Amino acid sequence: METISASVGAGGANRPQDVIKVQNLLNQNRARVPDAREITVDGLVGPETINAIINFQRHVVGLSNPDGRVDPNGRTLRALNQGVNAPTIPAPLPAPPAAPGISVVLRFPLNARPRLSYKTGGRYFGAPRTTSTGGHRSHAGCDLIVPKGTSILAVADGEVIRNPYYFYSGTYALEVRHTGGFVVRYGEISTAAQGVSAGSSVTRGQVIAFVGKLESGSSMLHFEMYAGTASGSLTVRGNPPYQRRSDLLDPTPYLDQATLT
Repeated sequence: METISASVGAGGANRPQDVIKVQNLLNQNRARVPDAREITVDGLVGPETINAIINFQRHVVGLSNPDGRVDPNGRTLRALNQGVNAPTIPAPLPAPPAAPGISVVLRFPLNARPRLSYKTGGRYFGAPRTTSTGGHRSHAGCDLIVPKGTSILAVADGEVIRNPYYFYSGTYALEVRHTGGFVVRYGEISTAAQGVSAGSSVTRGQVIAFVGKLESGSSMLHFEMYAGTASGSLTVRGNPPYQRRSDLLDPTPYLDQATLT
């Protein structure tokens, strides 16, 4: 059971060693909070950490007016420790089958690979998530953690099939059907690049959008892939475990093999 020497969060003493403990506890409890994302563990208190505390207090502790602070021996710290001592994160559900018919080696969607792996820490395809109704789903893509404003590149030639639309927590998404028929949803963007809209042709390596910033303060490219063998909306709430269209693919092996040129 973790203890802290002083308060962490809004108005707290925010001693680095205490902040790190709370940040780790928040990450370990993220499956208990609807659509929670992993936060940075750096010993510093900013909007990302405070918002994570507030969301935990609202959804798990049950506070109607959360204060964004974790106090020694307080209700929030007890609830954080209870979540670690009594695991609630379900095991990841099996991934859907590998993609049929995508033989092209992709261009990595960023100019450099992110420092944090997209295969660990809640960023991986299939990672457990909690829905807004308290149920469970699986993460439908890979999260590439990079700063807001980072250029996003087309992974192959293709055509934009939807204008940017609202996606998640103050960010947007862009859908492109690439050569061979597979579809990529470039999620959690701020905006598309100039001239990129529905019907536009894009070329491999072209800047098509820019990374946005979530209301929590985090920023990333959320990368989803589809075989292109189904039709309709990519998000299908009634289709567990991913709540996505039936032709959803695990993008991990394609990102692993992708080149930077």
